[in-house]
Amino acid sequence: MPQTLQLEHATTTAPRRLFRALVDPEELAAWFGPDTSTVPVESVTIDPRVGGQWSLTLVDKQDPSQTSPANATITAYEEGRLLEAEETTEGETYRLRLEVRPETAGSTLVVSQGPLPDNEIEAARAGWQASFGKLDQLVTPTN
Repeated sequence: MPQTLQLEHATTTAPRRLFRALVDPEELAAWFGPDTSTVPVESVTIDPRVGGQWSLTLVDKQDPSQTSPANATITAYEEGRLLEAEETTEGETYRLRLEVRPETAGSTLVVSQGPLPDNEIEAARAGWQASFGKLDQLVTPTN
């Protein structure tokens, strides 16, 4: 039975800085996706408004002919806090919700993705965990 994957990732990054990594095409391309894929920056389109486009293409590092495009419409948007998008493929509607929550020592990225088939949940979780590592490298201030 399909289910929604929900994850939280705490960072020491200021909320505004973290949110920029979600909506800036160059930054999103730098961190989004599992370690086995890349996101060419030229494949990223983000029109940050309700009704705007959120799209990118994941390209397999081992076999670049293998691609996974995502073409979604933004359904909720609050600058600095929330981006939610929907994509309908083969009659199924999938949602991705990215929310930045301010914390005392930084911020938390709250991810909700689905519905996903049971056999895809763990791969999606692993992909997000890899993405979080790349995101941290991009946005964490260095001393």
